[in-house]
Amino acid sequence: MSFDPTSPEPPRARGPSAFLRLAAIYVAAFAVSGVLFVAGAVHLVSSKNLERTQALILADREAVLDKIDGGSPELRFGKAMAIVLARGARPDDGRVYRLERGGMVAAGDIPAKAVLTARDGGWLTIRGLEGGRARGLALRESLGGGATLLIGRAYEDELQTELVSTAAAALALAALAALLVGPWASGQILKRVQAVNEACDRVRAGDFSARAPGAEARDEFGALAGHVNAMLERIDGLVVGLRDVSNRIAHDLRTPMARLRSDLEAARDAKDLKEARRLTSVAIAETDEILETFSALLDIAEAEAGADAGLEALMLDDAAEAAVDLYQAVADDAGVRLVFEREPCPILGERSLVIRLAANLIDNAIKFSPRGGTVQVRVEQADGWARLTVEDQGPGVPEAEREQVWRRFTRGRDVGSTPGHGLGLALVAAVAKRHGARIELEDARPGLRMRVRFPAFAPTPGM
Repeated sequence: MSFDPTSPEPPRARGPSAFLRLAAIYVAAFAVSGVLFVAGAVHLVSSKNLERTQALILADREAVLDKIDGGSPELRFGKAMAIVLARGARPDDGRVYRLERGGMVAAGDIPAKAVLTARDGGWLTIRGLEGGRARGLALRESLGGGATLLIGRAYEDELQTELVSTAAAALALAALAALLVGPWASGQILKRVQAVNEACDRVRAGDFSARAPGAEARDEFGALAGHVNAMLERIDGLVVGLRDVSNRIAHDLRTPMARLRSDLEAARDAKDLKEARRLTSVAIAETDEILETFSALLDIAEAEAGADAGLEALMLDDAAEAAVDLYQAVADDAGVRLVFEREPCPILGERSLVIRLAANLIDNAIKFSPRGGTVQVRVEQADGWARLTVEDQGPGVPEAEREQVWRRFTRGRDVGSTPGHGLGLALVAAVAKRHGARIELEDARPGLRMRVRFPAFAPTPGM
């Protein structure tokens, strides 16, 4: 098979590598998920911090109110002033206060310029605290006589700030690692894919010995290389088989074609009608033999090209019985006793091909059995297999030749003048291969025992 340089080029990758695109998608997805995670974590920490701050303010409020409860508004104002001044001397504990009267700030560490924003439940958000504390939370309590007291606390933002900083640094490092490792990893994967593409290109160019490397690896790319190599092995086998068949057809049909031409020339030059008719009959017989050869080759090609999708549930014993019925008259004419034993054996197969397989085995056994001999056909189940066995009492096949008898146009040395083309067992081998069956040849002493083992099939109810 030659390479045609004018044939269309196979499709090539255009644009960015699929692996780089996939790596970019993973990086983007990781970044988005990381940002969402950080945002959720910050929200959770902020909520917990708010709850904790509110609980501390409520506890402080109860303590303050216990101390200033009772007495006139002026007395309560004085007590509140003492508490605010005393606690203002300890600014590091987070508590903040502001004592107001007549719209003026009397004391406290919540400055007048601080912005107070109302929240649900009477809470106030404080923005603009002094001492580096940006914001806080407070409650307003009336003391009477136009005086009010704000009891609050500054937010503790350090944990949130550290969380955001740490998460941002982690995301940056992860993105950097992905940008560095992603192209390298994609390059390694791309090399393995490119190796498979190169093997396919070599086969396309006519080198059917090319194979994809890395099939021994136990990963997805190893499985891909293994499947590609299995496909290339199949293609190589088909090409070699086609070349072999072509050579054998040219060699083995040369003689009958030459005889046919000679018979036709003789019939053309015959001196009388009787001789012309005789020679024409001989030519027709030669033509029939050639047609039978081509028909057998087409049957083998059809069996080898079949797909498993066409297999259906059937009974092997029924198919074998059909073949036995077909050859019963042939056996009787040859003086051979044909014995059939069966038991139910369901398999997955193509009925017509299974019948052809059984018929070829029976035909082969009858041909080589002596007159008065017996051909036994058995169908049975054993060890998870449905077995078809055909046993004759002929000369058998030497063990050294048993591998060759399944090849096309191959015949044993002891066939003598028995008619045939050497294609019957080749068809059996092709049908068996399509059905995943195994073929065994054994010495029957005397004769040959041919056994085909089909995978047993257990049909589900309703099939």
